[in-house]
Amino acid sequence: MMRAFQILALFLMAGGVAAGQCVAPFTENFETSTVPATAPGACSVSGVVPSGWSTAFPSASASNVWTPWSGSTPSSGVGPAGDHTTGNGIYLYCEASSCVNYTAVLNAPCCDMAGVAAPTVEFWAHMSGAGIVSLECQEFDGTAWNTVWSRLGSQGNQWIFASVPLTTVAGQATVRFVAMGTDWTADIAIDDVKMGEPSGNDWQVNQPAFGIDVNGVTTSGFSSPAAVYLQSINCAPIQPASATLNIYGTLPGAEWAMGIVSGSLIPASSPASIVFPNGTIVNLDLGDPSFQWLSDVLGNGSMYLPGFLGGTSVSVSIPFDIVGPSDLAIQAYAIDPGSSLGASVSQGVEIHVAAQGAASSLPGPTVENTSVAIDVVSSPACWSTTGIDFFGTTYTTIHVSDNGRVTFGAPDNDNTATLAEALAGVPFVGLWSDFGVSSGYVSVTNPQANVIRVNYNSLPLYGGGASTTSHNIEFDVATGDVTINLGAVAALAGIGPQNARFLGLSGGGGLPATDPGASVFMPGAAGAAGAASDMLYDWLAFGAGNQLSAITAGVTSIRFVNVGGYYDWIAY
Repeated sequence: MMRAFQILALFLMAGGVAAGQCVAPFTENFETSTVPATAPGACSVSGVVPSGWSTAFPSASASNVWTPWSGSTPSSGVGPAGDHTTGNGIYLYCEASSCVNYTAVLNAPCCDMAGVAAPTVEFWAHMSGAGIVSLECQEFDGTAWNTVWSRLGSQGNQWIFASVPLTTVAGQATVRFVAMGTDWTADIAIDDVKMGEPSGNDWQVNQPAFGIDVNGVTTSGFSSPAAVYLQSINCAPIQPASATLNIYGTLPGAEWAMGIVSGSLIPASSPASIVFPNGTIVNLDLGDPSFQWLSDVLGNGSMYLPGFLGGTSVSVSIPFDIVGPSDLAIQAYAIDPGSSLGASVSQGVEIHVAAQGAASSLPGPTVENTSVAIDVVSSPACWSTTGIDFFGTTYTTIHVSDNGRVTFGAPDNDNTATLAEALAGVPFVGLWSDFGVSSGYVSVTNPQANVIRVNYNSLPLYGGGASTTSHNIEFDVATGDVTINLGAVAALAGIGPQNARFLGLSGGGGLPATDPGASVFMPGAAGAAGAASDMLYDWLAFGAGNQLSAITAGVTSIRFVNVGGYYDWIAY
């Protein structure tokens, strides 16, 4: 491996627009934005974005806003530490604290692509946080918005690069960026947006003398790297993702080495990449703490390409399995006396393995007065090995209704909340009222180990006009605790008394449940059930007023603590 470290040492030593309109080539680094003096509030407009840019808030499609910011985001441990351009400049991000289950839309200026041979939008994004659902780049085709690029879930604490081909309409390109998150850890950021021709060759390509690929995937060097997307199933029996590494060239018997990092490849435009005078690009971040040589992983010292009895070519395929979730990047070189560098460097390949169910999102009901059954143990969820304990019974399936609650044992789509049904019906937890899915959405996610979250995002309440509500229900499968996060429910405070509302949980008629009367959920308060069968709830009768007392008091979440099959509660 001495030669491998010599090559590594070589690597390390190398060294006029109207508002709402732009003309390619166009670059926006957001340095003309106005950063707010204080941290942005929950789901509220702060600061000023550059001319021509706009954030679609508030609207039916957006419940959060993109905010200019410099330095690290206010929430510790999520978001970038600084902008992408210099580390000290301005970027745009979505402040997710107290803005649960949000959607944020950033509209870029319509851009004149006249004379551009390969219309492209390029940008850098930062997506670090367990609550991140997705970031999408969408293009308008004159009739509808179409997703042309997307990433799901956290991408690690790094800026990631995207280069996306566009289809113009009458020479114009119109794009927007749509971010979605579920809780305070979903601070998504964007910086350095460019529209016009794609950047120069950012990605190393395979050489005639030496190359690699996974499952036959290669890159042209422009637009995007070679990337393979696989999926493993982590439910018993585990089914790993299978792929094949192909190695080929004209250097039989040559010493070779392959580097691996956890994460993604980096483009030539990144300061961490290496570009040699002959144009060879090292797309692996050799300074990444996770970097290692494959031979070190295998413990087999130097590696040599097979000679095939004196033949002049090499072609070998190596099958391998990976259990996800996993994101890896690989790149290799072989000693090549015919190269001015002394080595031929292969393309890099990204290998992304998603664990089916792990940190993924499953859709909830999309039709009024319906529910969706989610098996939390089996594929495709695989979120628990045992199920969810609720009032002393373990359930492997939950029924997610559009009426704001999760039921156990059977679905119940009744949208009229009554105390009689809460006592005698199926076991359930949630904010039960006459919600619908004519707008907004319902989803079920696994944001972290042992947590299953049901998200109700921007749902309308019958008779509530344009007002919507967002809340989620979290199940801790390790402890049996249940938390209702109220999110943007307070936005309903001004509506009339059209609907009864039940906030809490009940063991239902099979227990049977008992009614101790409504609890007084106040921030910082706590309470306990008088009996193991007691419902714990806040109640607003039909025609009784505008809002639940817990909402009026400013409660943001209620945690129901499992105590041997029944519950105590703490309000925040």
